[in-house]
Formats: sequence, structure tokens, C-alpha cells
Amino acid sequence: MVMKVAPQHTSQACSGCGMLVLKDLSVRWHSCPTCGAELDRDENAARNLLRRYEEQGPLLPNKKRKSTRRVAGAGSAPQHLVVSSEKPGRCRSPRL
Repeated sequence: MVMKVAPQHTSQACSGCGMLVLKDLSVRWHSCPTCGAELDRDENAARNLLRRYEEQGPLLPNKKRKSTRRVAGAGSAPQHLVVSSEKPGRCRSPRL
């Protein structure tokens, strides 16, 4: 299942405290002066994307969201949630 999540500022907002820490794209490490969080910029963004997904709440059985679609998978293998900030149609299912 893939769900759309707003990607704005996910790599600059601190996943620990939410403070916006502006940085150039060339800076690959997130260091928050407010809470002291230290982690890779991509991991910081992934944590923010996951939190935004969780804040959207569960998908109700009788109410489908437009942003939900099934990902073609490997038969009976369990499907993995792919949270992406890329544009629709450019998401790639993780290789197992």
C-alpha cells in the first residue's frame, strides 16, 4: 500500500522536536540546536514522513482515500509500506 504524505520540509524539520533547521542540500547530517538530535538527514526525513503518515489515521473500510493504491507485489509475500516524497508514478517497490 502506498499513501501520499506531504513532503515539505521533511529533511529540515527536526524529527525530535519539530524545529525547522535550515540547511543546504549538500549538508547530509541533521543537527538540531534545540533538542540536540543528531542523525542522517535522510533518516530524519523518513521519521518525519512516517509521523505524517501515522497522523493521517487509519483507512476506514467504507471510505477510501484517493491517495491509496495497491503495489504489485510478489504473490503471497507480505507487502511493505513505501513512504515516498517522490512524485506519483516514480515510487519503486523495495527489492527483497
